[in-house]
Amino acid sequence: MSRFKTFLWFQDRKRPPSEYEEVTAFYSTWGIPFLPDQEGSPLAGKTAQPFLMNPETTAIHEFMKPHTVLRSVYWEGFRDPHQIYYKIYNQMQWESEAALDRVLRTAEEVGHFDRLPEGYRAALETTWPPLRFLEWAVVKAMQDVAHYAPSSPVDACATFQVADGLRFVQRNITYSLRLGMGGHKERWLQDPLWQPLRRLAEEILTLRDWGEAVVAANLGLQKGLLQRIFPAFVTQAQKAGDFVFLHLLKELETDLGRHVDWAQALVDYLAEDPRHGEANRVQLGVWQERWTSKAEAALKPLEEAIQKGVGVEG
Repeated sequence: MSRFKTFLWFQDRKRPPSEYEEVTAFYSTWGIPFLPDQEGSPLAGKTAQPFLMNPETTAIHEFMKPHTVLRSVYWEGFRDPHQIYYKIYNQMQWESEAALDRVLRTAEEVGHFDRLPEGYRAALETTWPPLRFLEWAVVKAMQDVAHYAPSSPVDACATFQVADGLRFVQRNITYSLRLGMGGHKERWLQDPLWQPLRRLAEEILTLRDWGEAVVAANLGLQKGLLQRIFPAFVTQAQKAGDFVFLHLLKELETDLGRHVDWAQALVDYLAEDPRHGEANRVQLGVWQERWTSKAEAALKPLEEAIQKGVGVEG
């Protein structure tokens, strides 16, 4: 008998589940934790699960497929290293958005935008606004991950990342509009600077294995943005004295860091799987090498363009 009151799937544990675990685990995985191959699940092999009735002829059958070549004996065992759930996420992002709004109001009051160097604004117009299209591709990829991943904790990570991505797009648009920037779609579609990243975005959107999509989007593209593109933006914003853009970048960096962290935690979890770890490590290694290389090549022209900062001083 459990020493604490909780859900059935947590009752055999020696310690009570955290609030994150109680509201995250098992909430979106349908019949998957009941499948016999989920050896690590406390529900594996149970026959009382209604979703297992005649799976070949029910709509739920499609959701009980892994939709990845990766395997795990306990998909529900993964945990977000930041343990984000609805209440925490809303509070955290509300505070972040409120801080951004205060900075913007202060900037308007002191005439900050009117004093930015024209050369800096011109350089930023080439390198900042089209990022919204790149991030939108990541949003679409994470929607697929949330839809197909056979794990509630993975679903939660991907879903919160979708919300982060929408925030990225919105803040990109509002800051671009405030600086009077235009022509972004044409630049994304036609400017040679952006075509490597456009190609990368489209390749990510063609992926049908949600596991590879996580590696490509987060450990390839998002990690590259975090390590190469954002630091280059920070350097130029510091030179121009653009404290608003600096604040925006640091807030978005926090989001990107969480995306990289949960993706790496998932890779580590699957690599240590007691039954499938070796096969997972081989496959994940192939994917990481492939998408890190692709991301580095696609991001290099943009990084160099930001670093040039044409006319920042003038």
